[in-house]
Amino acid sequence: MIEIFKLDQNGFDMTAFHEGCKLKPYPDSKCIPTIGIGTTIYPNGKLVSLTDLEITLSQAYEFFNYYLEKNIYPWFEKNLKWQPTQNEFNALIDFLYNTGVGKKFNSYVHTKEAIINGNKDIIIAGMLSIDSILLHKRRQNEVSMFKNGTWIKW
Repeated sequence: MIEIFKLDQNGFDMTAFHEGCKLKPYPDSKCIPTIGIGTTIYPNGKLVSLTDLEITLSQAYEFFNYYLEKNIYPWFEKNLKWQPTQNEFNALIDFLYNTGVGKKFNSYVHTKEAIINGNKDIIIAGMLSIDSILLHKRRQNEVSMFKNGTWIKW
């Protein structure tokens, strides 16, 4: 049976660094209203709006953890066929928090299959292939976390 980890402090620090934490709504790089640590949909299902009220840091953490608990962790529990290390898990959490586990992620067929089956070389290649100028350093950090548990603040 696969043990599904929870994001540890190192993984949380990396994802929070990549996402940033803004307590007032803002348009993300794709102009999607966002708040907290990359939250675009509140736990109640309401989309974030740029006119929403400011939230607290505690709420930002709550919304982030809610998304992990309701979307990312269940996806791993349902799909993973191999046992990642904590560092590999942290990297995959950061990657999936960024891509989501819905329609967009499903279009990355080879990367998705590699994550499901634990093909580490293809996972790394897939992470690096889903790249842009805005995401390049994040993808490098994810690969570094995946391989050896380290990442760099820039």
